[in-house]
Amino acid sequence: MKVSGRLFRSAPSKRRRTGKGQGREYQWQVINDPTPEQAFLGRLFRLIDIKRGVRVGTWEDGTRWRNIVTGTEIVIENGEMVRRCE
Repeated sequence: MKVSGRLFRSAPSKRRRTGKGQGREYQWQVINDPTPEQAFLGRLFRLIDIKRGVRVGTWEDGTRWRNIVTGTEIVIENGEMVRRCE
């Protein structure tokens, strides 16, 4: 995987923003990391980081995130982002 810069937080932020900040909160937790290192398992990401990673090919097939607020899941399948509602 190629990753640069700060893409994740280890704990959820206490601040809640609305309006322009939507989609920019660290709410997506990695629940399945298919890489041997499992470097991202349990880490929190923003939705914009996940989408950007799909565009540039950062995430491997089988990588799965769960939204810690809504429970919605995102899975990478065939290089595409697929949402699943729980």
